[in-house]
Amino acid sequence: MASLKVYGDHLSPYLTIVKLVLAEKGIDFQLVPISLYKAEQKTPEFLKLNPWGKVPVMEDEDGPNGMPLVLAESRAISIYLAKKYWDAGTPLMPDPSDPAAIGRFSEAMLAETLYIGTPAIEVAVEKFIKP
Repeated sequence: MASLKVYGDHLSPYLTIVKLVLAEKGIDFQLVPISLYKAEQKTPEFLKLNPWGKVPVMEDEDGPNGMPLVLAESRAISIYLAKKYWDAGTPLMPDPSDPAAIGRFSEAMLAETLYIGTPAIEVAVEKFIKP
């Protein structure tokens, strides 16, 4: 059994982001299905993992210093995985010792989140999921 669990709904674009990072890094994980349509992200059990009731959530039994770690938010999970598994698979971030490269990377990530990703997903939900 994998020491890494990822909770999410297969329709969630944010889960897809995390799954892409896991695939690029070749990381073994267990997917724990959470149905958004059944509001499983609002159950007391799930809210213990993420009080905001959002997916995805990652649970790493082998987190820092051997202690379990629970993270929410696809980009936070992605950064954690990219750094933890730095030497595995595809490099997904610039070298942390290069502050200019990290600055450019952060700038691009924030611009994508604020100006492209979030608005695009909001439009997709209105157009394809709510009708």
